[in-house]
Order: sequence, then C-alpha cells, then structure tokens
Amino acid sequence: MPTEDKWYSIHIDKDGATIKEDAEYLGKGNYELYKIIGEKMGKVGVISIGPAGEYRMAAANISVKDPDGNVRSHGRGGGGAVMGSKKIKYITVDEKGGPGVTLNDPEKFKPRQGFSPRR
Repeated sequence: MPTEDKWYSIHIDKDGATIKEDAEYLGKGNYELYKIIGEKMGKVGVISIGPAGEYRMAAANISVKDPDGNVRSHGRGGGGAVMGSKKIKYITVDEKGGPGVTLNDPEKFKPRQGFSPRR
C-alpha cells in the first residue's frame, strides 16, 4: 500500500510503463473517465475503477474499455477495491507502434456464431 495519500495512473506503451501522480479524475465514474481520456489520448485501452473502488468497497469492480470502445466490467471479488488500496485510478494501454501479438490459433479468438458480447 502506498505510504502517502496520493493517487496514481499508469500508462503502458511501446516504450514501457510510466507511473505518475494523478488525482485529477478522482470521484469520476468509469464512463465519464473513458470519455475524458479518449478526448485527451485518442484510441487507447483503459482499465479503471470508479468511486466504489476509490473507497475500497468490497463489491467494487474493475472496468475495461478496449481501443474500439467496448466496455466490460469485472465485478466479482472486489478487484476495484484492490486497485483502490494501491491508489491506482486507471491504467492506459497504447498499442501504437508496438510489435503486436502473434496468435498461435487465431480461430479461437473469433466470436462464436450467434454470440454477441453486448447484451
């Protein structure tokens, strides 16, 4: 756990990871945060917590927005409370200029027939 009462963000790109003090978005919900970061940074992935995670509530989730704008929330187990206890509000991932990933079996990553991740 951080020894000081400061909040941080982490940015990951082709050059590595950068951790910076960042309390600007405290109190913001995930969707509001995604909109602001999208306007500021463009097409990046974002992993974040909302106010429940900031307060380390037992049911706090971690939400993930991929670069295409799809959002998933991972709500079981209180992962948002863990991020909050580490004082990390969000993590951005920028794939631009990176080497990419080669899939051994690309067929396994294709959506199933009739399956839609959005409900």
